Amino acid sequence: MPVIYSNGRICTLGPSGVVTQILVDDTGSVAAVGSQVTGHPLAAIATRYDLQGRTILPGPVDSHDHLLWHANQDLTEADLVGSSSVDELLQRLADHDKRRPEGWLCGHGFDQERFPDRAFPTKADLDKVAPNRPAIISRVCEHLVVVNSKALELAGVSSDDGILTEDRMDPVYALIPEPGVDEWEEIAEHAMQLALRGGFTGVHCIVSSKAEITALTRLRKSGRLPIRVRIQLRRDLTEFAKSLGLTTGFGDEWLSIGSAKL
Repeated sequence: MPVIYSNGRICTLGPSGVVTQILVDDTGSVAAVGSQVTGHPLAAIATRYDLQGRTILPGPVDSHDHLLWHANQDLTEADLVGSSSVDELLQRLADHDKRRPEGWLCGHGFDQERFPDRAFPTKADLDKVAPNRPAIISRVCEHLVVVNSKALELAGVSSDDGILTEDRMDPVYALIPEPGVDEWEEIAEHAMQLALRGGFTGVHCIVSSKAEITALTRLRKSGRLPIRVRIQLRRDLTEFAKSLGLTTGFGDEWLSIGSAKL
């Protein structure tokens, strides 16, 4: 059923600027704005909704997001965002260790700038929480990690303090088991809910594996994509994407291929 939203402040971000009413058709698309609404054929059968002065904005789109990766972190890692000290960080990690006692102990989102002395946590700190299992925590920027002695040993990497940046992180990340396609499908569903919760109607989603691409196509085929997703490929995935028939311009308004990250 078409809907006319009126008596509001509706920002079109187009030539019409800010208008007081808008007509949305059966598909959820904008059919008319402002003075165009009254004479539109759908206006006579449209349901009317009084905004009572509220504001409507176009749905925001995140143009650079590692959405599936962040959703996986949300499901499987200790949330260290907002930790105000190394002690608080270690307590959060210890609590997560009790909930997930097997495999790698992972955490994300710490920012040492919030700590009183602004000092980074070190491998010695992580060794207190996880003396016998590999542990890794990532800074909020995702370009720096701290790992414990066990992780360094397994990766064959040496570091006095356990702090690794950029390419030096790769040997450690390479050891952490990747989710399979079915797991990525569940992660992708969680990712969509995170995006909706944040008010996003679309994302340009950077993917890092074949399984992630497959999971997203599964969601689209089964009608489980509630937001529009534009895939940004890593360069080494372009041939795989082509084998699935995914090229620039592929898809529909819900799932499409955008660019490749070189």
